[in-house]
Amino acid sequence: MSQAKFDTTCSAQMTEPLPGTAKTGKLFIALEHQLGWSHDIFDGGVWGAEITGRLEAWLSERGGALQLIRKPGRIGQQPCDGVNVYIAHCESVDGSEVFLEHRMVADVEDLMTLDIRLGQPTEGATRLDHPLFLICTHGKRDRCCAVKGRPLAAAMHNLYPEVVWETSHSKGHRFAPASVLLPWNYSFGRLSAVDAKGVIEDAQQGIVHAEGCRGRGIYTPQGQAAELAVRRQADTWGVDDVARVDVDGTTAVVALYDGPSDRDKVVEYEVALEKITTEGVVSSCGDAPGPKKGWAAVEVTRR
Repeated sequence: MSQAKFDTTCSAQMTEPLPGTAKTGKLFIALEHQLGWSHDIFDGGVWGAEITGRLEAWLSERGGALQLIRKPGRIGQQPCDGVNVYIAHCESVDGSEVFLEHRMVADVEDLMTLDIRLGQPTEGATRLDHPLFLICTHGKRDRCCAVKGRPLAAAMHNLYPEVVWETSHSKGHRFAPASVLLPWNYSFGRLSAVDAKGVIEDAQQGIVHAEGCRGRGIYTPQGQAAELAVRRQADTWGVDDVARVDVDGTTAVVALYDGPSDRDKVVEYEVALEKITTEGVVSSCGDAPGPKKGWAAVEVTRR
């Protein structure tokens, strides 16, 4: 009896919905690292067990998420004196803005001497007025990110060298090319070069690009699905248009500001959510297809 054949390339499956799959986090630190990225940047293969342990504790104390970044091509793998670090404050805290900072550090141990806190300016850092677009090219984690991510990162870096970097695993290699837009922490998947260009150009104008958007990672998966459903129904895509997202089980309330010039009034939408299962999902290249659970918005009602 012959065994059924199946495609074990994870990003070949296109039926799983994108909304609700973004990597969660409110404080993102993107550190340039030109040397090798191991399968997991925290498995000890990048810096060794002792430094990795201290780094994990340092990040945990701040509620931070770390991405390793590099420039595309050979230049991105050549060691140099001093590396770039970007700090994305992805959520407003006590009325503060969402903002992105940059500074140079000597290495990862120098990074850990900085007192980085969500919503607070970092000593010695410069606030940037442009976004950061990180495209996953972490081939040791999954080959789809190398095959699909590297060409896209190279093409976009040529157009927007200050904005685009290769990055380590950013969750969702089955949606390769996978990417993250900072400082807002919106994740994207299955982007063509045209849409990747659209993500960057829209972000520079303060707009969230709808195509390929997986959600904003400051929210839970339920909140991500709810926010995108409300944005689509209201056709509202300004990066600052959402006042809040509250989730209670299978119900979410998404509040939008009532127009770009009025931040004192909001319009609320109630979103009914349900758990969904997509069959035949290959989670990582080489795995057998299986079910993948997620969340979907099934009804949006303006209050």
